[in-house]
Amino acid sequence: MQGIILHALPMRRLAAIALLFLLSACRLLHAQPFWLTAYEFPGGPKTALAGLGDSCLLAGLANGILRSTDGGEHWSPVLQSSFIFSLHARPGGLVLAGGAGRIFVSPDAGQHWDSVLLDAPYPVAEFAHTPDGALFACTSGLDPLLGYVGAGVYRSADGGLSWSRRNTGLGGLSCDQLAADAEGRIYTTVRDELASGAGGLYVSSSQGLNWTQIPIRIDGQGVIVNEIQAIRAAGLYISPQDSLYISLEGVADNVAVQLNLCKALGDLHRPGFWRRIQVLSSPAWWMDWLLQDMHQARNGDLYSSLPGSLAMGGTWYRPAGGAWDRYTAGLGLDAAGLYSPQQHYELSNGRIFMIQYLDERIYKTDKSRLLTGGGPPDEMPRLAYPNPARAGEWIYLPAAGRLAPDAVFLTDLQGRRLPAEVQPGMPLAIRMPGTPGMCLLHHPGGVQRILIR
Repeated sequence: MQGIILHALPMRRLAAIALLFLLSACRLLHAQPFWLTAYEFPGGPKTALAGLGDSCLLAGLANGILRSTDGGEHWSPVLQSSFIFSLHARPGGLVLAGGAGRIFVSPDAGQHWDSVLLDAPYPVAEFAHTPDGALFACTSGLDPLLGYVGAGVYRSADGGLSWSRRNTGLGGLSCDQLAADAEGRIYTTVRDELASGAGGLYVSSSQGLNWTQIPIRIDGQGVIVNEIQAIRAAGLYISPQDSLYISLEGVADNVAVQLNLCKALGDLHRPGFWRRIQVLSSPAWWMDWLLQDMHQARNGDLYSSLPGSLAMGGTWYRPAGGAWDRYTAGLGLDAAGLYSPQQHYELSNGRIFMIQYLDERIYKTDKSRLLTGGGPPDEMPRLAYPNPARAGEWIYLPAAGRLAPDAVFLTDLQGRRLPAEVQPGMPLAIRMPGTPGMCLLHHPGGVQRILIR
């Protein structure tokens, strides 16, 4: 009977029913759990996230820091402090936390803390480090009367115990994004509410002693001018493929723009156009939704977020080789009842942990979990990370069980064994040779190519 009724319906109505069915199917697909919450997440609204391998996760709070040593299942307070704006962790156990005019330093993965006063009271927005071990911090804030404020960029050469300003050449001192590449160059973004041309992206090849502004030029397609004057950046990210992504708000002559852009690091000083990363499909392509800081998983998946209402905010995710799409299944709201910027940290098996700014929960997903195989059941080595690695850097080989150090070794591409220092543990650590090139990492589960830069 249903078949007879359907055949009697006009084709236009059948098409509408089919469309509704497809839309419902898409909703059901996106309704499948994307984010799950950790077993516990004490401490109130979360503000920052960082980690050290698989052994230690840290979450910032409005009044301190939480720490987990069991893969994010249980968390305990390790620091009572003022508001934590940022977290940064380095292999070896050094952890930095940014406060307002203050940096908290832990040399032992968050067990013990000291604090260092800066010479200005502004929030420490982000950290970065260069291959030689130098640390950088940027400061930024918003004053209701003065607008964007900050003290610029700071550098430390002694593990965070002392900091000095490095601002020569910057067009302003409100710097809210910071990144470093494998060659030791530092990148920061400067806010400029007047769109005077002094804001935007800056790079230093001299440990911050001098900064150079990078022009932002796009193909305006005859609709808007090519030159963009930046007001602020919502995200700054350097990919493993040596491309720089920036999401910025600005003006093109007298037209407001919001764009997600990408350019190879080697082309930043060349006059070519930046490539647009389109999120919102709209004829007004110059007013896109701005992606926040990105995270590229080891399997190539990309994670980002959009702050805002229930209609547009949430997680934005792009599977390797796919397209950006919005996911909110399992995602809560922040203290204001909105979606807010997200930060990510990835374990060696591809599990992603995430905090949403001023949301109480700590989230996790296995969307990018790596498939592993080979090796005895008690070993099961996974992919070593980071890869590419820097010359002389420690890389880590996680496994379900403890690997014997003599079961792991390096060779060149001709099979000749290379000298390598190996430290047992979970994960096991291997120091890379001191010269760039390609080598092979041998372990009970197989062989992995490692690029040394």
